[in-house]
Parts: sequence; structure tokens; C-alpha cells
Amino acid sequence: MISPAQYAAFNFPEDLRLMEYARSIGARFMMHQDSAANPHLEQYAKLDHLHALDLGQDTDFERLARLMPNAAVNCILFPAWIASHPMDETGEELRRLMRVGKAFPAFSFTCLEVDTQTGGDLLFQFHETFRRCAAERS
Repeated sequence: MISPAQYAAFNFPEDLRLMEYARSIGARFMMHQDSAANPHLEQYAKLDHLHALDLGQDTDFERLARLMPNAAVNCILFPAWIASHPMDETGEELRRLMRVGKAFPAFSFTCLEVDTQTGGDLLFQFHETFRRCAAERS
């Protein structure tokens, strides 16, 4: 991942150009980063036509909610995290993320790149844990 200074110097101007183009054609603009976006949240908040963010689960979503409370957010859950934590810990983290997610107009989850390590029984256990956590939140 690039540093905040590198992002500000090189990527931000291009993201700004893309955002302005999206605005000019009436399109929405979304930011994707499949890891923690923490070093870049303040820069992302400067993109005033940013409608949605797709970010890794290790992002500070509480801070993001303070900076961009009107953005729709998708949290990318990491298969390695699912595989390396007991389901009770996984459930606690899911509950925390779901609580934080209520601060946004929309908050969703994806779990990408599921492989043989997270497939099978572990995936079914995770699905059941996720379903229980979601039912508790509704």
C-alpha cells in the first residue's frame, strides 16, 4: 500500500479527475481498497462526490463514519481471518462491525477468494454464525 503522501501526490489527483468525470455524467463514484484504508480516510473524505466505499475489514469504520456518514460501505471479510479465528471470536467481531455499520445509510459484507481452506464445513459454520449475528441485529 502506498503512503498517504504518495497517495496525495499521485493517486488523489487522478481519483479526483475520475470523480469529477463521474459527476459530469451523472454517475456515482466508488472507492475500492481490499485492505485497511486507515491511512487514506481523510483524503477519501475530500472526494465530495464519493458515494460508496468497498474496504477491508481492518479499516477503522468508526472513523470512517465520522468522516463520511452518508457513504454506503461494503466491508470485505478476509477468508484468512475466518480460518484463523474460533467462531465465537468471529461472531463478536461480526457483531461489532454490524453495530458500527448502523452509522451508514447502507453497510454490507462480502467474502472474496474463498478457497479450500475456508470452504466446506468452515464456510457453513461461518454462514451460520453470520446469520445468527445478523438476526440479533435486526
